[in-house]
Amino acid sequence: ILPTMLNKLNDNDPEVVEWTLDGLRQVMAIKSRVVLPYLVPQLTTPPANTKALSILASVAGEALNKYLPRILPALQTSLASSKGTPIEAQQLEYCQAVVLSVTDEAGVRTIVDSLLENTRTDNVDQRRAAATLLCAFCANSRAQYINHVPQLYRGLIHLCIDSDKDVLQMSWEALNAVTKTLEPKQQAQYVSDVRQ
Repeated sequence: ILPTMLNKLNDNDPEVVEWTLDGLRQVMAIKSRVVLPYLVPQLTTPPANTKALSILASVAGEALNKYLPRILPALQTSLASSKGTPIEAQQLEYCQAVVLSVTDEAGVRTIVDSLLENTRTDNVDQRRAAATLLCAFCANSRAQYINHVPQLYRGLIHLCIDSDKDVLQMSWEALNAVTKTLEPKQQAQYVSDVRQ
């Protein structure tokens, strides 16, 4: 079933693509752990199918965590390559949907570690994409990331010396979002992390 469905994702008829995505969603809802090892490599091969990944992420649950180290770079590359194109907003929406679907501790750790690491790359487009996804995660995630606040503060404050204005904007918005999740009494315990 899966090879045929994956071929249909590239069909010229948008209706066929929608039906195929719905079919994949149904298969994922029943057999996500069996299907993901086959689907993820197919969907992350450049150019990554961010729309399909966003739909699968919505039903995959924790089964997706194992594949995040492969999915996140694919999302970043898609987002970076769409910069300044008509599909940029749509790509951002799909990429955010994948990142925001992760709510458990192991997945949150992978997202924070991977995206902070990728904000240190020399490639400005990749850095911008990582900062954008990190900002989206910090501002909109339903996940509890309180354990990662020191790491986020250090990483995001370090980004404030970046030369790219978009990276600066995203790091500022992410810092703002992280700070807003803390009660005023909690904020005092992170002064040393901010000072570092």
